[in-house]
Amino acid sequence: MKTTAKWISENNYILNNSKNLNIAISDPVNQESNNEINCFDLVLMGFTGCITAEFKKQITRRHIIIQDLETELRIINYSDKIHPSFSLQVISKVKSAAKKEVLEECMKQALSSSLIGILFKNSGIKIETQIFLTSPVKYSKV
Repeated sequence: MKTTAKWISENNYILNNSKNLNIAISDPVNQESNNEINCFDLVLMGFTGCITAEFKKQITRRHIIIQDLETELRIINYSDKIHPSFSLQVISKVKSAAKKEVLEECMKQALSSSLIGILFKNSGIKIETQIFLTSPVKYSKV
């Protein structure tokens, strides 16, 4: 796979990969007032997608039935010093009859097998997880 970044103007770039996906990004001058997508946004979105896919894979391997799965990623303890640092909180909402402890083990396995999760861990980024479990809808015969 090949990716490229092309400078367009001021703080704007076009990212492209070998799958012909093009994404316009901005290098934020002032992060608080900048609503344009930047590389950090893409990394966090990629991690959210990656961890959700890995979590679902672990759930499937254990033959757990789920009716819904949603993962939210929050940045916590952000420090914008010379070398920015932060921690992450992964919150997963799962609709299933499974035990919470089993799902927590699935999440632990997902974090240790997710490429971006491994990169974050090796760079010292702390990742907290929370799982909110709701009961599945029971179907009845009509």
